[in-house]
Amino acid sequence: MIEQWLVEGIKGIGRYFLHPFVYYFILYSLVISHLKIKRERASFHTRVYDYWDDVRFTYKNGFLAGIILSLITLILGVTLPFGTVLVWTIVTFLFSLLVKPRWLSAAFTIGVTTFLVAVLMKWGAYPSWMDQFLVGINETNFQMLAILIVLLILAEGILVYQTAHKRTTPFLVKSSRGLPIGNHEAKRTWILPLLLLVPGGNFISPSGWWPVLSIHDQTYLILVVPFVLGFQQRVQGSLPEESIRTTGKRIVWLAVVVVGQDRA
Repeated sequence: MIEQWLVEGIKGIGRYFLHPFVYYFILYSLVISHLKIKRERASFHTRVYDYWDDVRFTYKNGFLAGIILSLITLILGVTLPFGTVLVWTIVTFLFSLLVKPRWLSAAFTIGVTTFLVAVLMKWGAYPSWMDQFLVGINETNFQMLAILIVLLILAEGILVYQTAHKRTTPFLVKSSRGLPIGNHEAKRTWILPLLLLVPGGNFISPSGWWPVLSIHDQTYLILVVPFVLGFQQRVQGSLPEESIRTTGKRIVWLAVVVVGQDRA
């Protein structure tokens, strides 16, 4: 049984590298870097950071947060059908086309995903050929989605507090009197490798106490999904670290408020 878990776990890691987001957000980060460098050169006639700065940031800073969240989701028993994960993927991709990382916040991507899944479940507003892609979407547990959005908003707040203020991009804007005013902007994305259990896998729990896998002999598939979080803030008149860390604290408090509302 343990061998079955190990094999399925290795397959789950392999599926992570098959996910298009793992590679798509390299391109996305390069586009963000290009826009930053273009504005820096317009202000200072030189660039501040290289093109790969955002790529390194995106893929480095969310790794540990993803591991911690994966452990929490396993302990809490968070499961999502494959169809719901697919809807989230599409929503995230469409928001990324705006090239504004603020729209990649979990509050937007998971929030809109929850709304769309509710519409699809209530009215079945999709052609029958999509059944092969929206597998299990009618079995979506909205309590699981609520837990996930709280965890991701909390992770987002902590990541903003700890890392978003680093290496912000400076630029100049003109005041109403035509004088140059210095600004800083943080445009950051993080990729979190998040482990989810998808109903319909081919393995079972090696122990009776495991909270997810003891439900009516249901089997699950291990899926490691590259969840994407985004943040954007312009700073003027204060230090970037001070202002952005204050925003990070507010995002953490937002997660706390959401938990309180859910309990109420």
